[in-house]
Amino acid sequence: MVDSGVDISVMSYDVAKILMLKLGEKTKLKPFGEEISCRETKVNIILKDKKNQFQLFGVRVLVADSEEIDFILGRENIFNNFLIIFDENNKKTIFEKINLKHYKY
Repeated sequence: MVDSGVDISVMSYDVAKILMLKLGEKTKLKPFGEEISCRETKVNIILKDKKNQFQLFGVRVLVADSEEIDFILGRENIFNNFLIIFDENNKKTIFEKINLKHYKY
């Protein structure tokens, strides 16, 4: 799930355990307004569809102690690399890679 209201990507501890991720010290943060007990890690993320594949390296992710949290892609490291279109009519989320050479600031 992509959530433009979440700063940092979040996953559950169960998923991190399956992936055998190295986790940082336990802390409490508010990635989506609600304080959660979590640990920080970095992961590589691959986004792909039928035609394209994009890799993002060293994406910061919070690993929540809660099992009730789905994997959520937050803004950090994602929104600065892609133009993201939420197509409500067709129930799609479209990621278009930003070409930094042609991007105007």
